[in-house]
Amino acid sequence: MTFLPKWLTFLKGKEVVIANAIIAILTIGGQQLFSFFTFSCPCHVGQNLTYGLAFLGVPALILLIVGYALNNQTWRLVTGKRSPLEEETTPNRLLQCKLICFVLCSITGRALVAPVTWLAVTLVNGSYYVCAMSEYVSVHYYGADPNVTASERRRILAAFPCSQLVPPELTQARDEVILLLRYQSQVAGWLLIAVVVITVFLSYCLASCFSPLSFLHFRYWSNYVHNEQELFDEATDQHSRLYAMQHVRKFFGFVPGSENVREIRIPSLREWQAISGLAFLKRVDEEHYDYSLLHDWALRESAHEKYLKIDEDPIHGGKKASFNSPVQYVAVLKLSCDGRVGSSDVLSEKPTTFTITVTSEAGENDETVQTTLKFTYREKYPDETPLYEIVSQENLDDNDVTDIIKLLEQQGLTLRFEFGK
Repeated sequence: MTFLPKWLTFLKGKEVVIANAIIAILTIGGQQLFSFFTFSCPCHVGQNLTYGLAFLGVPALILLIVGYALNNQTWRLVTGKRSPLEEETTPNRLLQCKLICFVLCSITGRALVAPVTWLAVTLVNGSYYVCAMSEYVSVHYYGADPNVTASERRRILAAFPCSQLVPPELTQARDEVILLLRYQSQVAGWLLIAVVVITVFLSYCLASCFSPLSFLHFRYWSNYVHNEQELFDEATDQHSRLYAMQHVRKFFGFVPGSENVREIRIPSLREWQAISGLAFLKRVDEEHYDYSLLHDWALRESAHEKYLKIDEDPIHGGKKASFNSPVQYVAVLKLSCDGRVGSSDVLSEKPTTFTITVTSEAGENDETVQTTLKFTYREKYPDETPLYEIVSQENLDDNDVTDIIKLLEQQGLTLRFEFGK
């Protein structure tokens, strides 16, 4: 159980070495797969050299560029260097140049891991080198008729990487040429590995010798920089999220993840247009930038107060009225009837049932019209309107009763959305 923690303690602080080792292993595996599936020497005069050098150099160059691009220090080194503020804050030109050279060397060292590994593995393998250099082998390794012309000799030598193209009488000469070229390639590969290892070791030794910090102090400084970067990244994520929330809240009236959202804001067409399109970093003053179109809109515009309650009906734009007592129906009937509302009586609570008496004003013949309405709440009230019923009436004919029922149903649906504004 204690073996793993000891290994973790040993590996702590060696993230760079571990990362370089992983890159080297991945490069070796990629090179083997690349060679197996794609490499096929053309065995033709004038093409072997180009083909072999392309497989040697182009992948290494691509890996070098990728190594530079994936290193955050590269972008920290070049980002904003043409800014006027950068020129104002540069304290010492000589010291700045030294620091840039130091960082650039560090970046280059990390970026060279993959391409150097590629070159070393391909040279040790020997296939690319054999293909590229086969037609340039010295004449004395060619055991055929000395009267063969130089161009014919190069053509025969260029076919040596492809055994099926070599005549049987030249098989021994081909084997000798291939062995010679593999010998040269592998020696070059191991020399490259040795030079790189010695150079890296001496570089670390010189850097340690000229370091102003002691060994333990240097370890503390490395841990501090690592922890500071982690905390800074976390704070950056949280700060930017909180800052963006302010602008999103101003535009929509709420932010994602909010609980108990009671209302939302309805943006106007002009506001939608303002935040759409391509966004460029916009400098608003000497110290600040607008990061997006929404950011620019939130700082410049004052949002109009057009809000929609989340319990409102999306079609009619008003609230659903929940009539919890006869008194509320009395108020509704006062709005909808040309008369006075009289008494109201609650008949039952489950289901809620009550009556309301409505009496009209006296007409020309001092004749009044009176009706008593009965309301019963349905099970799904207020999503369903109550049941309406005329239980008694005075001076009303059948047509008047029908008209009152239709009017109540129509007014009840309308007031259901408008009541409570």
